[in-house]
Amino acid sequence: MTPIVNVVLPVFAIILAGYAAGRRGWLGEASSEALNRFVYYCALPALFFG
Repeated sequence: MTPIVNVVLPVFAIILAGYAAGRRGWLGEASSEALNRFVYYCALPALFFG
């Protein structure tokens, strides 16, 4: 049970942190656009080759 919690808990913590930042307005339109560009052009290709 502990290995599952060690993997799942950080994932949900990151999701919750992103949701809270979005609801509070800490990230604007420019931030989300830049993050989307990073994911499409840097993170996903690295994930596919990894």
